Amino acid sequence: MALRGAGKYREYVTIKRPVETELPDGSVPTEYVDLLTTYCCLKMRDGSVEVIASQDNITQLITFEMRYRTDYVFVEGDRLIWRERNLKIHGFSWDILRTTLWIKCITHNETTSDGNPGS
Repeated sequence: MALRGAGKYREYVTIKRPVETELPDGSVPTEYVDLLTTYCCLKMRDGSVEVIASQDNITQLITFEMRYRTDYVFVEGDRLIWRERNLKIHGFSWDILRTTLWIKCITHNETTSDGNPGS
C-alpha cells in the first residue's frame, strides 16, 4: 500500500553543492556546502536502459521524491546525503502541476558495509 499525505515523506536528506575555492598555492579544492535539508521518500531499483547506455559505472539507482521547490535550483553534480551515504545527483523530473520533484541519484556500492564496525 502506497503512503499518501502525512507520513509519506519520512526520509531525511541533505543536498550539497560543490564549491571550488582557489588557494594561494594555486590549487583548487572542491568542498561541498549544504544547500537544503528536507524530507522525502525513496524508491531503489536497478539501472534503466538509459542509465546503463550512458556507460557510467552505476551499481544502484535511487529515486527520491519530494515536494517541488521553487526556492532552490538543483543541478546535476550536486550531492544528496541520505543515511550517511553520499549519492551523486544524476537527473530530475517533475509532474505537470509542479507539485512533486523526483531526483535520480546513483551510487557505487563497493561493499555491503555501512562503515560501522561489526555490521
